[in-house]
Amino acid sequence: MVKHVIMFKFKEEFGGKTKAENIAIAAEMSRNLMGKIPSLRSSATNLNIAPSPINYDMVIELTFDDMAGMGEFHIHPLHMELVKHLDSSCEALAAVDYEF
Repeated sequence: MVKHVIMFKFKEEFGGKTKAENIAIAAEMSRNLMGKIPSLRSSATNLNIAPSPINYDMVIELTFDDMAGMGEFHIHPLHMELVKHLDSSCEALAAVDYEF
């Protein structure tokens, strides 16, 4: 199994929307991936509850059977829509992938 964990720090404003609005959009898009991308085995999207300049705003944790499944996920059109939103509305991200 492979776990893909990504943390996002959002811009204060983007596209006429506040940070909170863009976080809500991203969280909804992320939560809607489960059951629509065959290689995605589990998904959790959570928001930071302790705002701080050093904390990230949102974390997504995804599980796949293997690296090939994660590769299929990365090119899926629904994932690409989420990436487009995140690329525009985020100022930073950090990710880690590991086998378990």
